[in-house]
Amino acid sequence: MDKKGFKTITAWFWVACLLAVLLVTTLPAATVYAAGEFAGGNGSAQNPYQVATAEQLNNVRNQLNGHFIMTADIDLSGYPNWNPIGPFTGNFDGGWYTIRGLAINKGTVNNVGLFSNINGGGVVKNLRIENANVTGQSHVGILAGTISGSSGTIERCSTSGAVTATQGPAGGLVGSISHHAARVNETYSTAAVTALNNGSAGGLVGTLFSNTWGVSIEDSYATGSVNGGLAGGLIGDMYNLEIRRCYAVGLVTGTTTGGLAGSRLGPGVYESSCYYDLQTTGQEDDQGEYYSHPGTPCDTEAYQIR
Repeated sequence: MDKKGFKTITAWFWVACLLAVLLVTTLPAATVYAAGEFAGGNGSAQNPYQVATAEQLNNVRNQLNGHFIMTADIDLSGYPNWNPIGPFTGNFDGGWYTIRGLAINKGTVNNVGLFSNINGGGVVKNLRIENANVTGQSHVGILAGTISGSSGTIERCSTSGAVTATQGPAGGLVGSISHHAARVNETYSTAAVTALNNGSAGGLVGTLFSNTWGVSIEDSYATGSVNGGLAGGLIGDMYNLEIRRCYAVGLVTGTTTGGLAGSRLGPGVYESSCYYDLQTTGQEDDQGEYYSHPGTPCDTEAYQIR
């Protein structure tokens, strides 16, 4: 080979090396995350990140707008003081698996739960959380501290354990829901809920406020005990929402209480086929503040028939 030919081959070699470097350094980050942080997937709706371990669940915070699916039960006992994930705007499918051992002790922090905040169209579905112990300052729930912003959805999820807010509000599922277009469907909580310092407490949701129609809770229930300033078996206090086919049976104690909700302010609250147990909640019709029909009271036998 002559000198000119050798120089030509050398030049093409370095061009190929440069192209290889550019290709590697410009690959989408999703490919790296799928290989290094999750069990599989690329974070798209068609191929969500697969979450099978506590470490992989913790890595969800690195891709807050991605799509995820759990592929196994997860034990969080290795995380003694979980840092909430969020704000979450992606889609998290629990795959009907269970998270156990969620523990959070952040009494001076707001927006506390497995997720701190779900908004911007974020969705969490098909997830069970068992035996959680969650403490925060305000907007505290087992699954999420709050749903806020333009929209957010929780559906087919359940929680159990204990929730405490040092200032309130606190809810067994979600601490608070604000703004519009939030949906909570086919959910339940058996968690005990406490809101200290006269905060709002609800067996499912601590407080719910919406400027416009669009917030709804449907086909959901709560069975845990509730204690707070504004305390309700299902919701602590609420403004402008729709509730359909819901019930509450947990003991309710506090300053202003109701079997279904502790307080209802503002217009346009619609309740259809909603009930609470007179005996187990310790409440009576019209006991909550500012409203006349906080759900239909039933004695235990009638409630069980329904």
